[in-house]
Amino acid sequence: MEGTELPDGTVAYAVLDQTGAWTVKGYAEEQSAITFGSTVTQANIDSAPDWVKAITPVEVTDNGEEN
Repeated sequence: MEGTELPDGTVAYAVLDQTGAWTVKGYAEEQSAITFGSTVTQANIDSAPDWVKAITPVEVTDNGEEN
């Protein structure tokens, strides 16, 4: 997503952590949110705080390709 690159070159993603809290995590280009299980569903987004809802979601298929 444009504008989400962190100073160390990773890309920031809004993720729902294991405690149920929304946070931001950075992943290097060769990594992915899917690899680390940091994906969310539309239902998660619907119940998320406003700052998460303001982010344009990117749908990703099971094979890691964007739709």
